[in-house]
Amino acid sequence: MEKKTVFIITIVLVVGALAMVAYRVISPQRDEFVTQQWRSAESDADYSRRYNMITSILALWHAGTMNTQDKVLNLLGIPDWESDDRADTWEYRLGAIEGSSDMRLFEITFNAENLVTGMRVKQEVQSRRADPAVLK
Repeated sequence: MEKKTVFIITIVLVVGALAMVAYRVISPQRDEFVTQQWRSAESDADYSRRYNMITSILALWHAGTMNTQDKVLNLLGIPDWESDDRADTWEYRLGAIEGSSDMRLFEITFNAENLVTGMRVKQEVQSRRADPAVLK
């Protein structure tokens, strides 16, 4: 190979590596799901860590690891609330949104057979939330 070709390949590899590092630094943090960290959340920092685990949780759902109500309960624990709107919906705190009185919630919905039908992050006014849910 010519020196010029080797030089160009080296430059492309270095630029690619720098781009990957920059993307990792700039992109939002995503954490692997850890049951103990999820369940022991008590502070805003803990709830933010929960939010960073959402991508991993969605991957578990799509892989079938978290596709029933019992599996969700086993991995995530008792929900912080059952939805006021729907009895088949559980909600977990994901922390307050900076500069707002609103908070993020992770909502999981189930069908009549207790299979997970949906998961999403939603925003809600914090003042309406007081006490965690007590499962029946």
